[in-house]
Amino acid sequence: MALYPYHYSNWSQEILRTQFIIQLAVLAFAIIIFTQLVVKNKARKSRVISAFTWANGFIILAIAAGTFPMVVSYFFHDVPILKGVPVGGGYYFWWTNLAYCFVVLGNIAIFKFIQRIFEKPTQVTFYIYLGFNMGFLVWNIYHGTFVVVPGIGSLTTYMGAVFLVLELYLWFTMLTLLVKTYKGMSTSVDKYGFFFMILGAATTLASNFLFAVGNILDLKVVMPLYWLFFSLTALLIYLGYVRPPWFKTLLERQLAKSLARKPVQDAHPETDAIPAMNRKEKRPVNAVLYMVGLAGAAVFAIAATLMYSEFFWATWTLNWYTFLLVTVAIVLADFESARIVVKILQSMVKKPFGSGRITPAHKVVPLIFLVAGISVLGYFWGPTGGSATIPPHLSFTGDPSTSITISWCTPTPYRGNVSFGTSAGSLTNITQEPAATSDHAITLQGLSPNTTYYYQVGGFSTKGQFKTASGTSEQVHFAAVSDPHNDFYLPVRDAIATAGTDFTIITGDFVDYGGWTASWTELFEQIEPIARNQSVMTAIGNHDAFFGGTSSYLKYFSMPSGSGDERWYHFAYNGVHFISLDLEWGSHSYTPAQQAWLEATLDSITPAEWVVVFNHCMHFTSGNNEENTGMTGTFHQLFVDHDVDLVISGHNHHAEIYPVDGVVYTVIGTASHDLTPRQHEAKPGSYFFDLSHQAYLDVTFNSTTCTLSILRFDGSTPMAPVVYPFPK
Repeated sequence: MALYPYHYSNWSQEILRTQFIIQLAVLAFAIIIFTQLVVKNKARKSRVISAFTWANGFIILAIAAGTFPMVVSYFFHDVPILKGVPVGGGYYFWWTNLAYCFVVLGNIAIFKFIQRIFEKPTQVTFYIYLGFNMGFLVWNIYHGTFVVVPGIGSLTTYMGAVFLVLELYLWFTMLTLLVKTYKGMSTSVDKYGFFFMILGAATTLASNFLFAVGNILDLKVVMPLYWLFFSLTALLIYLGYVRPPWFKTLLERQLAKSLARKPVQDAHPETDAIPAMNRKEKRPVNAVLYMVGLAGAAVFAIAATLMYSEFFWATWTLNWYTFLLVTVAIVLADFESARIVVKILQSMVKKPFGSGRITPAHKVVPLIFLVAGISVLGYFWGPTGGSATIPPHLSFTGDPSTSITISWCTPTPYRGNVSFGTSAGSLTNITQEPAATSDHAITLQGLSPNTTYYYQVGGFSTKGQFKTASGTSEQVHFAAVSDPHNDFYLPVRDAIATAGTDFTIITGDFVDYGGWTASWTELFEQIEPIARNQSVMTAIGNHDAFFGGTSSYLKYFSMPSGSGDERWYHFAYNGVHFISLDLEWGSHSYTPAQQAWLEATLDSITPAEWVVVFNHCMHFTSGNNEENTGMTGTFHQLFVDHDVDLVISGHNHHAEIYPVDGVVYTVIGTASHDLTPRQHEAKPGSYFFDLSHQAYLDVTFNSTTCTLSILRFDGSTPMAPVVYPFPK
């Protein structure tokens, strides 16, 4: 039985294998930690330590319990008795929501313990930290509703509802906790343990920084280091918090050596119990460091909230073992980081303000949080500054037989112009924009049908060409692909560019993060050989919309605007109707306005005409979670009733042809290097299913037949096409 039963022809195979091994180690480590906590707790007298150890142990074991069935099903998916418990599909989200519930229950247990123990008013830092993280509550309300609404009647729905209720209750307990505080530790061994917890938090923040750098610079080698730091975080927090007997003995020996050299007072940076250190004098440096620490805690809280939101939202696309690692890291980082910040700042601020004792930890840790918070924020928004140079690319915004639109962007505004003609050496026709701008779009009108034109955009040295549609019901030939994630697989790109197609459809997830300008510039450099010489028609994907990316998508692509919103539109090419929809994650973005427009558009098309619908999120598929996206229940009967012939989508990173009730559904999320398996076996109704090869969909129409060809690549070598013809 192979660990990975399918072949991966890209670098991600070893990364996935490494992640899986680390995940198993984390699972085993969680059991060890819980055992240590239980044994250690018998000898503890402190109620604070007892509460925290038991609560931490509970949450660690709960995460392990919530994900363990997924480990079993992944390892033994080919065992007959477990055939009905696949990792993909609705089961994936059933276990995910179950794990969510365990995590939230663990947090509730923690805060219930805290409520019984804390007596004094909390510091303002705790207010700010939890206040900013209340944004996470707002997010979870939205996300929980999203989970509940589309899949009414499914087990996942009910688990999502339970998760939402528990999350609301958790935040209610956290609000009540704002009027409480906690006592510090009181021994030198605890002091050393506290130091290791600081190191643990620092490694978590370092892993975030590595993740940011790796994504910005596209350094694939950084990713294994990222997961390594997650493991290091767990180890350091384990040593500093649980302090197994051998480690405690080591600390006591080191402490004995220190006492032999120089008397050491049994003091704690967070308790500051020595009267001599509590003298009532103001220290300006304390006030400055306090404000730095406060800013660091606030910035880190904002950044972490955004990061958590992204990670939890990304559970719709993450592998389950990646999700487990992220969840464990978030729990450890969030809980321990909050404790460290609060303890350090509490120890600095005495009465009068700024009279507390300063230690090296006071100077270093606030700066760590400040720098880390800024770096995490930079991970989301750092690369978005300034305007970008986007090369010229083509699209249809009017009649494809008599017009074409050329779009591009420049950092410096100017009056753009396009020279064009029917001969590459004689571009005598010139169209110029009315005013200077950085975002350029010129539509060439009055063109002749079925004619090849050449053009050049002012300011760019490269010439392009295009051919207008014939305008008659003749053959239509186009390519379709999805999910390049600004990492377009070049053999696929080059094959499309030289296939002689009339145009290309890309159904979203052009980039990883739509708010990153740098991602879009990279994407357009990659698709330039296609987009320079034929129209690229698009649908927006979930990644394109990340962090304000919708505005970038609408800025860079010019699509038909007859619907009033370029995120959904209709165009006809040689008698074949094409409808693009905004369905990023599923039916949740299917607004009443889009619904009314779609129904009216379908009503206007006669049953004898070919109809193609394309959007990002998949409909029928052997991949994961179609029942939770709400797609099949919302659209299938509508498509059947209106004689829709072909539906093209992506989102899942595989290739598939899946006919249902006369509608042929395809998934072609195979444009990038990263192929992510969602389920190991094709569903019974699937005609073709491939998890392992980059590919694109080649489509031809004539008056009676549509022929689909999935053109795959083994590395850079073309494979035999998979052909599926079907009649009108």
